[in-house]
Parts: sequence; structure tokens; C-alpha cells
Amino acid sequence: MSPSAVRNFPVARQIANSRHDGNNVRSGGFSTGGELGKSAEGRTISPCAACANAAKPRAMDESAAHTTRHRPGKRMFDLAVALPCLLVAAPVILAAMLVVRATSPGPAIFAQPRVGRDERPFVCYKLRTMHESTPDLPTHEAPAAAITPVGSFLRRTKIDELPQLWNVVTGQMSIVGPRPCLPGQRELIEHRRRLGVFALRPGITGLAQVHGIDMSDPKRCAETDAEYMGAISIAEDLRLVVRTFV
Repeated sequence: MSPSAVRNFPVARQIANSRHDGNNVRSGGFSTGGELGKSAEGRTISPCAACANAAKPRAMDESAAHTTRHRPGKRMFDLAVALPCLLVAAPVILAAMLVVRATSPGPAIFAQPRVGRDERPFVCYKLRTMHESTPDLPTHEAPAAAITPVGSFLRRTKIDELPQLWNVVTGQMSIVGPRPCLPGQRELIEHRRRLGVFALRPGITGLAQVHGIDMSDPKRCAETDAEYMGAISIAEDLRLVVRTFV
């Protein structure tokens, strides 16, 4: 091949115009001889890091597409479970409300703003398990003394969560999903936003809850929520519902 033909070859032109630095030949965003290249901030990117960084958006896109495909079926599953369960649970909820009112001052139903799908706020309903004077705190931060004796029983048996069936019926929550967080839980919100978890409705139970992961570990909690997002199916929801009680 003649010298002029080599110069006309695109890769040869690119290397010829590159800046030589020791054993490395750098051109634009890549180099040969031990480095992949530099990021926009001037940091060296290793091959493994570059592959990982490229894989993250793809994984998030795949999880979002998976969530979108299963959204209609998941909503039908939610209604098929929530409506009959709400009818069956209504006497239990009413009886628990009477006991809560009789054993401690304050309302029987605890209504609290939470962060929902697409970061829209909604009011989440529970049977009150703490004294009325307790400040708004995540459950894992509430002192043990704040929980009433009846509240301890309601939490242990999951009866305090039954009013959230109404949240499911109205479309604010799902049977299974990430547990709804408070607007002030900024670290958890940031991790969930980064991982695309807010594409999901919050749930009465979820993968993190089944594995005993609470919001005291925001990063791990959000990563577990994202893991569920990539595995959504009616079979998986049924499995998690069973695991919640077994």
C-alpha cells in the first residue's frame, strides 16, 4: 500500500494526528497502551469501569421496560386481591379501631403523607400503633416507648397495614412494591430516583421487607427495590405475599 493510501485510511489519519505521550497514543476519548481513555472530567476510566458505566443505563432501561409491560397485569392482580381482602378485613379493621380508641387517646386511623409513584405525594393509611404525641418519624427511628401495647400486637400480626388495602383500591399503592417512604427521607429518595424505583407504586409488602431490609440502610433498601423491579410478575408477587406471612 502506498504512503498516500495509508494517509487516506481513517484510522491511520486518526493515529497520525494523535498526541504521543510515552508509550501511550491518545486520540479523542481513547488511548492505546494500558489506558482506555479519559472521562469528561479528565479522570482515567479503566476498561472494567467503562463497561460497568455503560451497562447501568441499559439495565435501568430494561427494568423500566419490564415494569411497563407488566403494569396492566399487576394492576388487575392488585384489584383482584385488594377488593375481596378489604371486604373480609373490614370487621377486623373496625374491631381494631375500637380497641385502639379505647386503649390510648387519639384517632384510630393514622394518616401520613408518603412519596408515591413518580414521586407524587399521597396519604397513606394505617391503624395507629404509636402514641399521638409521637413525631413523624420512619418506623425504624421511632423509640420503643412510643409504641402502645395494642400497637405492638397490631404490628406483629400486620393488622396495622390493613387500611392500606384502600390505598391499593384507589390506585395509590400496590399489594407488592417498595415500602412508601416519608418526604423527609432524602437519602432513600435519592437512591430510588437514581435507580428508577419511583416507576413503581409503593407496596404493602415487598422484597426488601421479606428479606428483613428496612429503611435504616437506604442504599441497600433501594437496590433491593430495583432488584424487584426487574423481576416483576404475578408469580413473584404471590410468592412475596406468602413469604410476608410465613
